[in-house]
Amino acid sequence: MRDPQGTRQKSDRKLAIRSSLPTFGIIQNMWVVYLLQNNKSGKTYIGVTSDLKRRIREHNAGGKKYTTSKDSIWILVYAEAYRSKEDAYAREKRLKIHGSGKIELFKRLKNSLFETKSGEGRS
Repeated sequence: MRDPQGTRQKSDRKLAIRSSLPTFGIIQNMWVVYLLQNNKSGKTYIGVTSDLKRRIREHNAGGKKYTTSKDSIWILVYAEAYRSKEDAYAREKRLKIHGSGKIELFKRLKNSLFETKSGEGRS
């Protein structure tokens, strides 16, 4: 509201965020393509999930698979959110199969990735 001199006055109107809209930091009904990096080995992993928090917990729970470890931690380096499951899986496939997509992503993230030994890393 403006008074006659053109200065702003406080409004008594209450503003709120509608709960039906997703808010920044909360991804609802989205598919996420993510990049993890192991803090000890420097290995990388690219995957897709509809629940990123749960999936990272699973990676860090320990186990015998490549993407689980008992003595190191998988750290989220990058994530892209998609409304469509098909779009997310297509992006994951491009990053895993087409080396140029992965190379370009790694170039963009050069300051976010841990140093790795030559030839290490897998997705």
